[in-house]
Amino acid sequence: MLVMGLLLCAWGVWAYSEYTDAFTLTARYDTLCAVGNVCEVPLVIAEDVPGPIYAYYELGNYFQNFRTYVQSISFKQLLGQDVTAAELNADCSPDTPCVDGVCEPGYCGLIFKSLFTDTFALRLDGATDDVPWTGQGIAWPRDLQDRYAPDFRAAEGDAEEVAVWLRVAALPRFRKLHRIIPDGLAAGTYTLTVAANYDVAAFDGSKSFVLATTTAFGTANPFFHWLLLCVGLSTIALAVVILAVVTFVPRAQKWADVAEVVRAAPETAFSPEPVADTTGGEEPEEQQE
Repeated sequence: MLVMGLLLCAWGVWAYSEYTDAFTLTARYDTLCAVGNVCEVPLVIAEDVPGPIYAYYELGNYFQNFRTYVQSISFKQLLGQDVTAAELNADCSPDTPCVDGVCEPGYCGLIFKSLFTDTFALRLDGATDDVPWTGQGIAWPRDLQDRYAPDFRAAEGDAEEVAVWLRVAALPRFRKLHRIIPDGLAAGTYTLTVAANYDVAAFDGSKSFVLATTTAFGTANPFFHWLLLCVGLSTIALAVVILAVVTFVPRAQKWADVAEVVRAAPETAFSPEPVADTTGGEEPEEQQE
């Protein structure tokens, strides 16, 4: 137990060192940029950040895990399988893509109807070109291979971005990977140009743009290393208490008496006592039927 506690503490110290080395920059912009406008948000990077850097959009007070929302999608449609109008209406309820047997084009369901539509561009002040980033590799490869038909991947220019959105979040505040900056960023002041198309004011939500690097434990998150340190220290404290009890607290006297009996007559110490014969040596008569 003591060794386990020491290992957990060492792991926690390593996680903390990784956490302090990680880079994270968050800029909330929904309070600065009204829906329908294009706004510029300044971002200051104090020192060079090596790549890859991951660009996320973060939404707050957004319950993607609501059951009706999660179930409102047709996986048969995504896989390119034949699906009837009745099946589409049932799978995508409360969305009704088909009326009188005629279905609207595109994919159905609340998840598709609520795709995130804000766009971003990042540029170093004084530069003539935007920071190069890519949308390749932001989605899970298995999602693209197993959950979507080939024509979906070919027809949708931002198929990976759509696939990221379709993997719903479990918590009401979440980040979705938007782009990857493979070459990192130099120190300086940057301008984030935001085309705000996505309305979150109706449900008192929030929108932020996040730049972050990852470590062996993911993006910067203080919870993991504090968890390891607390569990490790608790384990060490418990091990010390148990060791002190075993070493310094005397055993109960009855256990000492038992040990003395065993040493005096080990062959009969735990033998059962003989039972007195109350039959006078006669065999018991069988009961008559």
